[in-house]
Amino acid sequence: MVITSYGILRNDIDLIKSYRFHYFILDESQYVKNPASKIYEAVKLVEATHHLGITGTPIENSLIDLWTQMDLVNKGLLGSLPFFKRHFVVPITKNQADEKEAKLQKLIQPFLLRRTKEKVAQDLPPVMETLLYCDMTPEQEQFYEREKSGIR
Repeated sequence: MVITSYGILRNDIDLIKSYRFHYFILDESQYVKNPASKIYEAVKLVEATHHLGITGTPIENSLIDLWTQMDLVNKGLLGSLPFFKRHFVVPITKNQADEKEAKLQKLIQPFLLRRTKEKVAQDLPPVMETLLYCDMTPEQEQFYEREKSGIR
């Protein structure tokens, strides 16, 4: 098992790509939303039997974010990037083509588990807040005052 950050994966891809993994799980996978990024290129080089992407925001800026997510976990489902742009992005964003949007929804629906905030909130423990006041040492207080004055 290897647990790493996206930055380390990008930097150490030559070592990591020499292994084959059973599962490759991308947490906060929206960080790999740019298909032209070095991180995306590195992630594509990792070989695994199964791929899983976990994100709370599969689409942050454009439908390309969705294509990238799906390409990482289910290569080919939405076609190549030029195909996806031509058949989905342009018709949906420029022409408001409802039938294309419905087709896209139907394609990706079996591969997405979407839980609404209301459903997730039921599984979470109640929020607990604790305020703890502690005195600063004279050195900390002096440093704090100096930084505060500098910011002003």
